[in-house]
Amino acid sequence: MKKIYGICVALSISIFSIAYYTSYQIIQRKTLDNNLNAEAQEANNFKATPVSDQIVRNSTIWIKEIYHSNSYRPQVEEEESVPQDILGLTQEEVEEYLEAISDDEKQYELLYFSDTSVKIKEIIQKKNPEFPCYLVDENGYLLVYNREDETYLATYLATNEFPQDEQEELMSGKGFPSLIELYNYLESHTS
Repeated sequence: MKKIYGICVALSISIFSIAYYTSYQIIQRKTLDNNLNAEAQEANNFKATPVSDQIVRNSTIWIKEIYHSNSYRPQVEEEESVPQDILGLTQEEVEEYLEAISDDEKQYELLYFSDTSVKIKEIIQKKNPEFPCYLVDENGYLLVYNREDETYLATYLATNEFPQDEQEELMSGKGFPSLIELYNYLESHTS
């Protein structure tokens, strides 16, 4: 009798567990379906503004990232007032404007465009030659950048351990004609 009672209890628990799990899965599936339907409805109700309707306005935020030609990250990011020459221009017209004002000393590239904000990249051309390797500051530490295979090597040398005038040069990237000269430079400053 005790055996039959134990089997009945185990069988009842199993049936209730299966029923609970099945109902839980059904509710989860319905909730997921409702969420997907709501997202689909929201996507159908969303009306994207055509790119041609977006223009530069007085309220547009104008952001400029300034790079030096031998640097691979921005040195400065400035928020400026919108130049009067580009008010009312579309994305294509802004790209044409930036191309027209680019010269040998500064080049401009459009990074992002919307009627609320425009982000451009200003590249200041250095007069020095292209070097095969650079020391570049990254979050306060020096990286060796090899231009040939486009690789970085961490040095774990803090930039603030160098003289102030050299720190400024390292922030924009200090070029070397060979890895040996780069190594000699590091050797002279760390010994």
